[in-house]
Amino acid sequence: LQWLMRLRGELNTLDAATPTLVVGDLNVAHKDRDAWDPIGSEGQILCHPAERQALAKVMDWGLLDTFRERFPNERQFSWWDY
Repeated sequence: LQWLMRLRGELNTLDAATPTLVVGDLNVAHKDRDAWDPIGSEGQILCHPAERQALAKVMDWGLLDTFRERFPNERQFSWWDY
């Protein structure tokens, strides 16, 4: 959570008009469609409400999830709980 807050702080130092790309696997399922088992994962790592809120604050800076822009309903995952 602290890392996501620091990321948002870094974004706040940038000019929002400048093209900006933030890349990486943040290990937070932003929405239920991003989780393999959103009901079973509710409140757990990856799907915890505090994590989702922190990620939403980062996204609110003006970022877009480029995968979701292109594939809004696709179920694809980059993190698996083995």
